[in-house]
Amino acid sequence: VLSLNFSAGRYFQPPFNNYLNSVRGNPSKLKNYYTDQAVIGLEYFLTADTRLTLEVFKKEYDDMVTFEMLEGSDGRDSLNIYNTINGGSGRSNGIELFIQKKYSKNWYGSLSWSHSIAEGVDPRSDKYYPWIYDYGDVVNIIGGYKVRYADYDWYRQFKENVWAKIFSWLPFMPSDEFEISFKFRYMGGRPFTPKTYDHTVRDWYVESSQPWNTARYEPYLRLDLMLQQRFYFNRVNMVVFWDFLNILNINNPWEYIYLADGTKEMYWQYKTMPVGGVIIEF
Repeated sequence: VLSLNFSAGRYFQPPFNNYLNSVRGNPSKLKNYYTDQAVIGLEYFLTADTRLTLEVFKKEYDDMVTFEMLEGSDGRDSLNIYNTINGGSGRSNGIELFIQKKYSKNWYGSLSWSHSIAEGVDPRSDKYYPWIYDYGDVVNIIGGYKVRYADYDWYRQFKENVWAKIFSWLPFMPSDEFEISFKFRYMGGRPFTPKTYDHTVRDWYVESSQPWNTARYEPYLRLDLMLQQRFYFNRVNMVVFWDFLNILNINNPWEYIYLADGTKEMYWQYKTMPVGGVIIEF
């Protein structure tokens, strides 16, 4: 079945609590910011359990909460962190593809891809510049396999073995219900504005005439793997999980740290991180 969907409207959102609860400036004067949005797309069921959607969207933002912009006579920009105003605006346009397979025959998964251009308005020139959210391409892939070993005769015999009881909590050991899943994510490089070091005053700054977000960090790439074992008892269930984050151990940049000596260092996001735990379900 192929269907055509369309939606449009103006959506309001209140400022975040950290702005409303701030003791700086006049947070009581902040008002809701809004987005004018239009989306048109196609929806199609490839199979009974697999759905595909393809959408094109356009968004216009206004009254965004930003810090007040100050421009010094020495040619340096500065943000007045003591005062926030409804002075931001911008736009975004893009396309999104989403394929989802619901859980059936032990498998489930989804794939999403989006390509967008997100731009804000530079208050100094009223021209558009790449927003900090302008990642370009974003890809997410999720997949998993789940099996009920409790339904098999060989497993019911296996679980009575003393060695099975001792080592059943280890990863990849069969359990009453076993699930293995993965999550892959790719994001294009995030824009940022390079800073210049002034050796006279030993400080970093941005020229008042310098365009914003002209450089980009390296793309973000991450693969996670999760193993989940579920054991059934008379009145409770026990779930043992192992979550391996960033199993490829990729260096994903967060942002540059600008040091007082005129050098800069990259602040990296976490590398491989194994996480394990036990959940008791009543």
